[in-house]
Amino acid sequence: MADMQNSPPRGSSREQRLAEALRANLKRRKAQARGRAEPEPPRPVAIVQDTPDTGGHDTASQRGNAGGD
Repeated sequence: MADMQNSPPRGSSREQRLAEALRANLKRRKAQARGRAEPEPPRPVAIVQDTPDTGGHDTASQRGNAGGD
């Protein structure tokens, strides 16, 4: 019984853990909001090279003539 009088109340450690978890959650949410507020850096533009089609697939110019006229 003497040990129970010297120990802190049971609920305080739980409240302390919950408070720490809330603070961590708030920090995480603020960091996410800051990340969303910053504009995304421009993405690099893909370079398209005109190369001969050797795979036997229709190219744009061939599809225009594929009507059979």
